[in-house]
Amino acid sequence: MADDRSKSERTSFELDATANGPLFALPAGDANVTFKAGVSRLDLDASARRRDIVTNTDLGRTIGGGSASLDLPLAKRASSIGRLSANVNAGVQQLSDFGTLTSLGAGVTWSPAGRLNLLGSVTREEGAPTLQQLGDPLQETDNVPFFDAVNGETVNLTTLTGGNPALDADRRTVWKLGANWQPKEELDLRLRADFVHQVIDNPQIGFPAATPALEAAFPDRFTRDGSGRLIAVDLRPVNAERSTRDTIRLGFDFTKPLKSTPPSAEAIAALRARFAGARPNQRQGGNAPPQGGGQVQGAAAAGDQPRVRFGGGGRGGGRNGGRLTFSLTDTITLTDKLSIAPGLDDLDYLDGEASGSSGGRPRHQVEAETGYYNNGLGARLSANWRSATRVNGGIAGEGLRFGSYASFDLRLFANLGERFDLVAKNPFFLGSSVRFEVKNLFDNKPDVRGADGVIPIAYYPDRLEPIGRTVGITFRKLFLPTRFMRFGGGGGGGGGASAGGPPPH
Repeated sequence: MADDRSKSERTSFELDATANGPLFALPAGDANVTFKAGVSRLDLDASARRRDIVTNTDLGRTIGGGSASLDLPLAKRASSIGRLSANVNAGVQQLSDFGTLTSLGAGVTWSPAGRLNLLGSVTREEGAPTLQQLGDPLQETDNVPFFDAVNGETVNLTTLTGGNPALDADRRTVWKLGANWQPKEELDLRLRADFVHQVIDNPQIGFPAATPALEAAFPDRFTRDGSGRLIAVDLRPVNAERSTRDTIRLGFDFTKPLKSTPPSAEAIAALRARFAGARPNQRQGGNAPPQGGGQVQGAAAAGDQPRVRFGGGGRGGGRNGGRLTFSLTDTITLTDKLSIAPGLDDLDYLDGEASGSSGGRPRHQVEAETGYYNNGLGARLSANWRSATRVNGGIAGEGLRFGSYASFDLRLFANLGERFDLVAKNPFFLGSSVRFEVKNLFDNKPDVRGADGVIPIAYYPDRLEPIGRTVGITFRKLFLPTRFMRFGGGGGGGGGASAGGPPPH
């Protein structure tokens, strides 16, 4: 018997053009317009063999479209009400496999004080189903573990998957109110708050579990035998009537500049000597020696900090110094409901309806990130946490509880090309970087329990998080022609250097 196998190939192409500039003058300034046009192509070619049955997928989509955006300054910062501006925008897209989609939007930004910004916006746009949702081949798969919340059990059943060519575009309207505030000029701390109200007409939905409410809304998608045991589920996507979601996002961003340690005068002198003649001094003629003649000039010769440019702009620890950063955001979901059809009860994802493999919608989702970068060395630690959720059961089942879940990612990196003392001794490291990262640092896995405390088979931790902790090491090297190396005198009397190192990670 031949092995089951699958193969997929994705090809994409994208071309964009943008033009912008002032359109007309207003008392508060110029009204600026931006025009965008673009075309893209996506092709998906896949084949799968299961039990000697071969299915093929050959999908393609070409998108062409354009948009226009107009920014209108309404009041200057020095006015009695502060700075006030407005924006209006519109766009249209033509999809080769679906039709025409449109978008409209408008917004207002108000700065009543120097460090306080308030904004409001509304957008209405149409969204097409994905290629897979429309055109994936029909496929039956036996013995798939699936949780039946009605009976409170995991059963092995037959699933029917594939696309639904009858899917309609969704139409979403998003209202947003936001504010950000910097309490003190001398402290780079910014507080953020946003309220978002989103309504989607004709949303495309799937079937993450056999919950009582979902089965009551789509009885033809669930098949049971004479004893009431679930034996088959049709998982192809469908359009519902409307979804409504309200969220509040609260957070802050903090940045602290760090003083960098400049490369030693000896390292600068050694680099100039090593690359002497690599780049002629254009101001003195093509055959003139490099400025400085391999010697450290001005302030650098006296032991002061030279003006050093790392990678063309002092990124992350050069002349602009390093950075210590921290950010925290809590997304609080206030409302998350789905209306299937008129006359049917809404599905409440905050109150026991399944929205995916993590159960219902968590009330809180917290994202945190802290980073350090200076002198070519850096570290970044990010964390994501979501609160506990549940899935309601039917008469015979008491549902599931999904515990809160946290994951942490760690990244350590060094842009060796910015370590001039190292490069002076080992030129190979010019334009190189190394990165060490650990994803899911503590190998955390979701915890799902039934009413009896037992983990259902469909929600075993290794099923929900099959990979776990991963460790990776990356070394990157740019091979730069010596004609692009410049170690000449910089402005302000200091020595200047351009090592062409890669950007920080």
